[in-house]
Amino acid sequence: PNIKSVKFAKNKGLVKTGLYIIIVTYNNRWATLMSVLKQLDIAAPDAVAIIVNNGSDLNHQPVWANEVSLPLHFIHSETNKGSAWAFGQGVKLAIEEGADILLLLDDDNFVEDKSISTLLDAWQELKSRHSGLLGLMSVRKDRTYLKNVANGSPVDLNFPGQNEFLG
Repeated sequence: PNIKSVKFAKNKGLVKTGLYIIIVTYNNRWATLMSVLKQLDIAAPDAVAIIVNNGSDLNHQPVWANEVSLPLHFIHSETNKGSAWAFGQGVKLAIEEGADILLLLDDDNFVEDKSISTLLDAWQELKSRHSGLLGLMSVRKDRTYLKNVANGSPVDLNFPGQNEFLG
């Protein structure tokens, strides 16, 4: 239909970390996305980035594809189908490619230089102590309610009523 996927894989060999970074962009925020990609080029040089363009203008695609060394995938939808759909497309592609670790970002989520290595170290630590499916969640400091729920606080107290994320 109106969805297409393009791969801009650089000749870097195997992805050492198994980390796939899925970034959803919309509303023609190409300059911000480019800044995020350049930052990830430094913070996560062994990762693969999947850009899901959720209804934005396609014209800038070749520019940023050539400005970073990360292997890139580009999934394009002519219309904005919502964040859940967009992240789902990125997750599906990452799993099809054999990803071990997924990091989901919006196009304006900047990562600090050491945050990816800290995440990967925490992941390895958890894997050494637990078997089965694992998940880590990194949140902004002002989102204490998310941490409260993760630490066992009742969901109803932290998320009263319905919302677009929890139904």
